[in-house]
Amino acid sequence: MKQLLLAIPLALASIFSISLSANELTNHHSPYLAMHGNDPVDWMEWGKPALDKAKKENKLIFVSIGYFACHWCHVMQRESYADKGIAKKLNKNYISVKVDRELNPVLDKRLIEFVQVTNGTAGWPLNVFITPDGYPLVGATYMPREHFSSVLDQLDSKWKTEQEKLSKQAKDMSETLVTMLEKQERTVKQKTIKELSNGYVEMAMQYADTLQGGFGQQRKFPQIPKMWALLKLNKTTKNKEADEFIKLTLDKMAQKGLHDELAGGFYRYTTDPDWEIPHFEKMLYTNAMMPLLYFDAADCQ
Repeated sequence: MKQLLLAIPLALASIFSISLSANELTNHHSPYLAMHGNDPVDWMEWGKPALDKAKKENKLIFVSIGYFACHWCHVMQRESYADKGIAKKLNKNYISVKVDRELNPVLDKRLIEFVQVTNGTAGWPLNVFITPDGYPLVGATYMPREHFSSVLDQLDSKWKTEQEKLSKQAKDMSETLVTMLEKQERTVKQKTIKELSNGYVEMAMQYADTLQGGFGQQRKFPQIPKMWALLKLNKTTKNKEADEFIKLTLDKMAQKGLHDELAGGFYRYTTDPDWEIPHFEKMLYTNAMMPLLYFDAADCQ
């Protein structure tokens, strides 16, 4: 009986401690957001309340975007977001917002473009600091705990001493980015379907790795929509080099590290240009589209 009476306050204390660490993401319908529900970080969802709070308290917004199957998203949670020291800095100096990229693709696309342009590369976890007026200031992907902690200190110090300068810099950068993207997305006029088809095949082959297959010379992604378009369009353009490249790429993806020969399916990408070393996560959209690509390729033979 004595042991039982001692166990009751301990159980209550445990429940109380969980409730203290919980934030508004607790029990969220998104598995990705829900897994951050007991972080010591005061996470908020993206929306007007978070923006209003940032303006009222004159703090930078820290937006962290990811998804449940993202390996490095889980790593950064364990290393940083579960750490009380990191949480203390975020809670004191920033408005922290956690976003599931699958629920908010528009915001994800906008911030991916920003980080891609300013850093040269982008991906997930995607971490962007935004001014209270809503302009992206600086962004990065995965950051180890010590580096992340240092960034939080430095940026907070700069915001407190150079706020006007940073706000103008973020606004100017945002306007420049919008103008640049509008030019890239302009509609092409006065070209026939054949001209556009030939142009696509020629442009795709400029980025093709004709020795190892795939596009680019670093990490290798399947890039299924691009391969699919190249396969379909080349039925009419009949570019022999493109035919050889398509076959080479399909063979490499099926026979080397991108393909999981034990459990089946395909990984999201390989970390090397030779398709040898997979990044050990699988995406539903990759494994849904990949068989269709191979079926269509077989039909084109």
